[in-house]
Parts: sequence; C-alpha cells; structure tokens
Amino acid sequence: MTNWTARLAVISGGLSEESSTHRLAQLLSDAVVESAREQGGEVVVERIDLRALAHDITTASLTGFAPPALADAYEVLGAADAMVAVTPTYKASFTGLFKSFWDATAGGVLSGVPVIVGATGGSARHSLVTDTALRPLFAYMKALVMPTAVYAAPDDWAGGSLAARSAAAAAELVDQLRRQGVASEAGDTPEGGVARVDGVTSVNGAAGMDVARGADDVVCGADVPRAGGGWSTERTEREDADSTAQLPGASSSSSVTAATAPSRQAVPTLAATRARARDPFVGVPTMEQMLNG
Repeated sequence: MTNWTARLAVISGGLSEESSTHRLAQLLSDAVVESAREQGGEVVVERIDLRALAHDITTASLTGFAPPALADAYEVLGAADAMVAVTPTYKASFTGLFKSFWDATAGGVLSGVPVIVGATGGSARHSLVTDTALRPLFAYMKALVMPTAVYAAPDDWAGGSLAARSAAAAAELVDQLRRQGVASEAGDTPEGGVARVDGVTSVNGAAGMDVARGADDVVCGADVPRAGGGWSTERTEREDADSTAQLPGASSSSSVTAATAPSRQAVPTLAATRARARDPFVGVPTMEQMLNG
C-alpha cells in the first residue's frame, strides 16, 4: 500500500546518447524508488537530459529567456520534492553544459530541496569532484546535499560497491523527504504514461504547467519559468487560498480552511521556504527560525 508520493527530478549531464553518466543517473533514481517503496511510498521520476537541451541552455544564457523545452525542464525541476544530479568529470570539475544549466536556473528553485550528487570519470583520481565542485555549487543554491555522494569510475561498475553506495544515498534522501514532510498524500501521483519532451521525461504525458501546479510544493511567487520563455510572477490558486485562509474573517468556502492553516504554519514546509527564497524583500529563514516555526 502506498502511503505517500513524491516527485524526483533526475538531471543527467551526459554528453553522449549512452554514457556512464546516464547509467549512474538511472542507478541512483532506481535506488530512490526502491528505498521509498520499502518505506511505504512511491516516487515519480522525471528525468532531464541536458544533452538534448544544449542549444536551449546556450540561448537562455545569452538572452535571459528560456525556450519552451528548457522552460518545461525548469517547471519539472521547480515541482520536484527531491533531485538527483549527475555529471561527467572534465578537467577535475563538472562540464560546462552542466554548469550553464544551473547558471540559467532561477534563484531559489532548489532552496531546501534534498539532492544526491553523483559524477563519473575515467579513473578514481577524480573521485573528490563531488566534494570539491558539486557540493559547493548546490550549497550556494541552498539545496540540502546528502552526506553520501556517488562517484563512478570504470572499475566501480564491476563490483557491488557502487550499488551499495547508491542505496545508502537513496536511503538518506528518502529519510530527509519524510522528515521534511513534503511528500504528497497517496493518490496525488500524476496519471498517464512516460513521455519524452525535448529532453524532459515527464510522467503525465508532458512537462507543462500541470506538472508544476499539481502539488502543495508548487513553484510560486517570483521567478517562475513559463512555457513561452521568460519568467512569470503570477500566483497560483492554491497559494491565494493559503493566503486567504490566514487572514482574519476569511471565508469558510476557501479551498484551504482556517482550521488547517495553523498546522501548516507550525512546521514550515518546503514550499514556504522556497517561496521565501524567491522573494527579494523577504530574507531566507535561518535553521533556528524554521525549527521554531
């Protein structure tokens, strides 16, 4: 029986059609799905392959506007409860394509999001790339990087250590998801098959607005990418309902009742943290403020 569901965005920076980077991304996502199943949950995996978005990433870097396919990818990323990010190792660091994708990402999108980082390389000599390059990058973006990072050299694929490390990282991610309470109730999982839309694999047929607005942890406030390119500051109906429910004398017909508002405010949610991070006039809360409500 499924007691909870969560969305997992998998970012693969592999530069070839079939690469060890894609294999590692698949291994990590499968480990997260299995770990969630063991804890009575279900994970919806949505994969973004940067190779297919290379031209759009360059366009966004030069113009400041995301083409439709890249905007779809950012919406998938913004709606995710957790993320797996994997890159090849080039010159002792991540690739330029991988970095350019994050350079074009709106600020605050990853605030409070649990992340597993992984990398592949030609030898074990580059195994510290996860700590020297990837951790600082995602720490700057306010993500919660899991303690176990996974690096895969050619020799690692032959033994069982790679699977064991992947399972350990997945268990940490699922535990963090459950502690944050960001997982959706059972039955909220989007229905439909798995389709690929210009580099984005979306479980719902397409990676559009329905993906980004189907859960409580929806991207909201400022800096929301839209399918037509550029950014939108529009608010969602759910966000408006939450605001109405917190106002004195709010109507009882609101989709979020006043009775449920205090419980949501007692424990700050991932959505609230990410919304605050996007608001230039509101400071990001400290860990002490989040724990004290």
